[in-house]
Amino acid sequence: MRKLLFALAVVVVTLAVAAPDLAFAATAKFSGIWRFRGVSADDGDRNELAHDSRQNSDMMVRPRWSIASKGNNVKVFVETDITDSSTFGGETGRASVEMNRWAVDALIPGTTLRYQWGRTDGAGPGNTGKRLIGGYGTYRFHTHKLYGKLTSNLSLSMFNAQISEGTASNTDDNDYYLSVGWKAAPNLTISPFVLWTKHNGEIDQSGVNDLQTTLQDTAVALGEEGRDIVQIGANLKAKFGILSLDALGLIQDGTIQFSDGVHNAGRKNTHVDAYVVMLQAWLNLGKLKVGFYGTFMPGDDDVTSEVGLLGTQTDDTLSRYVPGGNSGTANAGRGGCRIDGPQIFSGVRYHTMGTGFTSNACGSGDGGSAGNGVHIFELLGKYKMSKALEVAGNFSVIRSAAKRAPLGTARDGVITTDYVNSKDIGTEFDISAKYTLHKNLWTRMTFAYLWAGDYGKATGTSVRGFDDTWAFIYELRSTF
Repeated sequence: MRKLLFALAVVVVTLAVAAPDLAFAATAKFSGIWRFRGVSADDGDRNELAHDSRQNSDMMVRPRWSIASKGNNVKVFVETDITDSSTFGGETGRASVEMNRWAVDALIPGTTLRYQWGRTDGAGPGNTGKRLIGGYGTYRFHTHKLYGKLTSNLSLSMFNAQISEGTASNTDDNDYYLSVGWKAAPNLTISPFVLWTKHNGEIDQSGVNDLQTTLQDTAVALGEEGRDIVQIGANLKAKFGILSLDALGLIQDGTIQFSDGVHNAGRKNTHVDAYVVMLQAWLNLGKLKVGFYGTFMPGDDDVTSEVGLLGTQTDDTLSRYVPGGNSGTANAGRGGCRIDGPQIFSGVRYHTMGTGFTSNACGSGDGGSAGNGVHIFELLGKYKMSKALEVAGNFSVIRSAAKRAPLGTARDGVITTDYVNSKDIGTEFDISAKYTLHKNLWTRMTFAYLWAGDYGKATGTSVRGFDDTWAFIYELRSTF
């Protein structure tokens, strides 16, 4: 409540100071996008014996209303989504309409800093930081943000994303972010940052070690565990002649708190110990650009009771990366970030339309079919064939950081289902063409093919290999 009252006080004072400008010199703008897209894909489960092909399309209109005072001292915007379902053309009910983003953004009088409040994005520094922390709107919660320049060479970015803000203490889930960008040279910026994930959680205090086994084996509901996790890292952006570089490194430490039911020996906390290294380099050769990407996150191949079930590692340590954001999921919250990875594997590079493949959008995986951490090595290219046509593509070697985690349903560390030692998820080739029909209208078509490896294959002589996955995705987009 104190945070909310403080935030409201700042807004009231700022609006009061800027009211004359807002009232007599405001400008209004209406804009937005219209998007139609479709996909045809097959063998998303890497098993051609089961018919899992996907062919469907959807459409979205995203209108945006913006108002700004003279000098942009105060800015307000509202953005909605009007989305047709996947049964485009055959839908008889109403299309869903929802709030996508909104915010009030105001200059703090007497400073160079701005305060923003609303349902909007918080993100890390650089392209690598943006994808890992807040990429593609994964921090689109009610957020308080303070940002701007401290000096000519120093900038500040900090926010509090309210993942859940309820009336009880166990529903108070927040992420806190702080970064200072230092422009060490004209073409070099270093941005250290820290992200603190503090989810109080619904911890069952009633269970004790002498309860009967049936009570001890009842796990706390997924998403209700408490989290106290800190990430400390830095982003580096540099440009040396034709070479541009965007790199990120971080270490992660903290705990995930569970009730007695998760562990056979009673209540224990799971220690989180992970890292992330991301490298993105581009050579600008005029019309041709050549890129080299590397993404590295650790895995955890301890025996678990269920695929991706947190807190059942026999050593009480989880070495897979646990992202912030909406992390109440079975697989360590891989919805909390969106790495810039190959199209089928990550589902976001050229289009955000899924193919049915068990994608690992964040790289952390769940220890199961989505991967167990990740090591990705990529060669990329972009070629400007004409003013209107650009062709892009990538060749990507995708490996899990660890083998698929074996299962032990009794929670005693004894393996009941095991998998081969292969870490080879596959090799993917993507080719994408974007054609600009008009300055406000473009279309993109992408073909992607993933040659499947043996990662996740069960042991045994009668188990067949995985089948390759392919996808064709097209998109038409207009801005107004």
